[in-house]
Amino acid sequence: MKWDRLDKEPNNAFSVFVDYLSSGAGRSIQNTIRSQEKYSRTTIMKWAAQFKWRARAKAYDAETGDSLLEKLIDDRIVMSEKHSELAELLMSKIMTVLNGDESRGIEPFELSSLSDKDIALAVPKWTAAMVELERKSRDTLYYDVMFKEKLAELQTKIEAAIDEGST
Repeated sequence: MKWDRLDKEPNNAFSVFVDYLSSGAGRSIQNTIRSQEKYSRTTIMKWAAQFKWRARAKAYDAETGDSLLEKLIDDRIVMSEKHSELAELLMSKIMTVLNGDESRGIEPFELSSLSDKDIALAVPKWTAAMVELERKSRDTLYYDVMFKEKLAELQTKIEAAIDEGST
């Protein structure tokens, strides 16, 4: 990888580069100089230029950023699947309560035991909430999968363009 130690890069220069790299997106050569007591400003500036710290850090950020984005998308897909399963389960439970289940000895829910106001307020809200949860879960899942596919296509095109440019 571009951020690995370079062939002619001394261990001490690479060690300071790793400190610079681990500073994250807000990193700066100046902050790295301030944090280093062992090496002079001139030495660190020379290493940063000679071993292309900024370009290597940019490559590192791009690679790890892509990995984090992919993980985020994967996590959202898993979350959406769980929400969808939950919505289906809750809808199933509501339907069992409303319709009953003779095999399990569950009598159909007697809507007459509720006032018209209770029915008008409660049942539609429960049903609407479950339908909305399921719909949103499935929409999120669809868009996350589509985004992941488009991201993979774009990455393939970029890699092909880089390969063409390096030959």
